[in-house]
Amino acid sequence: MKAVRKDTQELEKQQQEIDAQLSAKCISGRNEYSRSAIQKDFAAGIKELDQELAEEEDAANFNPEVDARDYDE
Repeated sequence: MKAVRKDTQELEKQQQEIDAQLSAKCISGRNEYSRSAIQKDFAAGIKELDQELAEEEDAANFNPEVDARDYDE
């Protein structure tokens, strides 16, 4: 009986370690996704501000297809 209890405890410890590793990987993946989404949103906001400024400065020659800078950087 003691051996079964010891084996059960060892398996529970291993399960906790696996759960911790899985959680860490999930958190890392979520953080990477969030970082990427925030960077894209920020770049889109800067692009919108650049376009508004360019249109205000020279509305006659404003072309929304021409980017003022590389927003993918």
